[in-house]
Amino acid sequence: MLAGYDPRDPGSVDEPVPDYSAGLHDGIKGLRVGVPTNYFFDQLDEEVEAAVRKSYEQLEALGAELVDVALPMPEQLGAVEFAILLPEASDYHRQMLRDSAHLYNDDVRVMLEAGEFVPATTYIRAQRVRNLLQQAFRKVYDKVDVIVAPTIAATAVTAGTQSITWPDGSEEPLISAYTRFAVPGNVTGLPCLSVPCGFSSEGLPVGFQAIGRSFDEATVLRLGAAYESATDWHQRRPDI
Repeated sequence: MLAGYDPRDPGSVDEPVPDYSAGLHDGIKGLRVGVPTNYFFDQLDEEVEAAVRKSYEQLEALGAELVDVALPMPEQLGAVEFAILLPEASDYHRQMLRDSAHLYNDDVRVMLEAGEFVPATTYIRAQRVRNLLQQAFRKVYDKVDVIVAPTIAATAVTAGTQSITWPDGSEEPLISAYTRFAVPGNVTGLPCLSVPCGFSSEGLPVGFQAIGRSFDEATVLRLGAAYESATDWHQRRPDI
């Protein structure tokens, strides 16, 4: 974890850094845990969903209060993510991509090249919508202290797989299926922690993510510590 103010970083915020370990084992009795009613459970592997919903039962047994919450503006999340991420990544890699394009994997190079075609007006509008999303998410945390949701929509697949077929027969590109649930935290800048919470029938690990309010890493870590103290998923290893 990186924390603290860096005057050389324009994205750094001058906020005090607490001792994250101080209340790590204080438990989660009375903690309001948000259970998403949209977005995170709209399209995902059935075994992933089952493991995450089972983790809610464990958190409740530890004293947490489960509260249903709806993520605001879910239809804007993906568009904002890529309208900002692609051009910023392209700018960072611009010279290296021109000097050593052959060193990039094809999928990475294509994404970086695509970022150079995002208009400046689109990037600016995405930043404005991002600000609206951040404001909307702050209101969600009036009702809850932390949101718990699946980390990714599916377990690991065989190398070379390009897409995932969902139970309803629809297909989704692998990169989308594996990054979609990281978008809310990325776009809003909220602290997230992935915690092991089970295994699939094929012996592949499943995790949930705890998403906290801004600068409240301490609560996110406390929830993770409480869950791990009551389970042993983090001590198990998949058969390789």
